[in-house]
Amino acid sequence: GNPNVIADCYNSGGSTGIMSDYEISTSNASKGMLPQYQFVHLDTCNSGGSYVQDSTDLSNAFGIVGQDTAFLGWKTEVVENQANLEWTLRFYDNLSSGETVWDAYVTAQALGIKQAPSSDNNGFATVAVYGDTYTKIHGVYGGYNLQWCLPW
Repeated sequence: GNPNVIADCYNSGGSTGIMSDYEISTSNASKGMLPQYQFVHLDTCNSGGSYVQDSTDLSNAFGIVGQDTAFLGWKTEVVENQANLEWTLRFYDNLSSGETVWDAYVTAQALGIKQAPSSDNNGFATVAVYGDTYTKIHGVYGGYNLQWCLPW
């Protein structure tokens, strides 16, 4: 995948759309229409670059700079399977229990490594954490305490 775009982010008329870091940085989200992001997790292929080159384009587009803000993405492709779903659930359980972004990642990995296609980095997803790795989650936009919920 191209580390400068996010694929499968939205569906328009039955076809997958592609959203670039430019579209994110010029969206309402980055124009102050929503609260400042503290933590952004893009659980999609190459959202943090590639395993040969880091890319902070998307973390910067969401305003993840400075202390107490963090971004977690991937520098490889990731597969959609039950093991990766369980990894994500473990990661968020760890965040909700008060772990830092980095510690939540390490704890989730200890119980099963996030997977990539076997042709990409020997089947292991490579993490990209930008910003302050000691960030802890204090609340969830559109949620109740640390519980996320749909806005409708």
